[in-house]
Amino acid sequence: MTPEERLELLDDLKTQEHNVASRAAWGAWASVVFAAAVTASLVYLSHRELTRVTAEVNAKKGELEKITTQLAQVKDQLKTTQTTVGALQKVTDEIPKKELDAGFARARQRDPNIDKILPRVYIQTPAGPEAMERAEAAQKKLRQAGFLVPGIEVRPEPVKQTEVRYYKSAEKPEADKVANTLRTAGEKVGEPVYLKRFENSTTVRPNHYEVWLGNPTATAPPKPPAGVRPIVK
Repeated sequence: MTPEERLELLDDLKTQEHNVASRAAWGAWASVVFAAAVTASLVYLSHRELTRVTAEVNAKKGELEKITTQLAQVKDQLKTTQTTVGALQKVTDEIPKKELDAGFARARQRDPNIDKILPRVYIQTPAGPEAMERAEAAQKKLRQAGFLVPGIEVRPEPVKQTEVRYYKSAEKPEADKVANTLRTAGEKVGEPVYLKRFENSTTVRPNHYEVWLGNPTATAPPKPPAGVRPIVK
């Protein structure tokens, strides 16, 4: 190979090397531009998503503040109601049963819906200090649950398991509440007992319930005679 041919070959090699370097440079710049575009797109999408999430979080915070305010109002109302109920309990404890019934009768004449204000629960308990302690615990729980619970009455009839008795079929949900409240006090209570024969009786006030505390030593549950009225007229 002549010197001229060698020089020409060297020039070709330099030209090819330059072209390869140029292509590599353009490829590198294209990759950088593409990566920058992808990064910019991701940043934009992330910013938009962050803006949306932030707006949702702020909306939820507003809802939470509103609910918190409403809850505080309900707590205040409940506190006021409990204070009123406590005052009523104190008054009813000091009034003899006959006078209390007469007072409700007069109030019912003025307002037929007076009985719907507060359900009344009468507690019947076996004799003995332990039974009375149970009755007082049940009374406390029921009063805390918003029921009007006059004094406790000792009854000689044996009841093997604690019963909740009600007289109007529409009042079963409230009777269930009475039973559930007693269960939280540790009483074993079965399904509330519906005394169907008093459904249409005018001698039984609405929202009237009776709790008969069970005596494990009782031999048989009481069966109220068919012609006997419930305790409260």
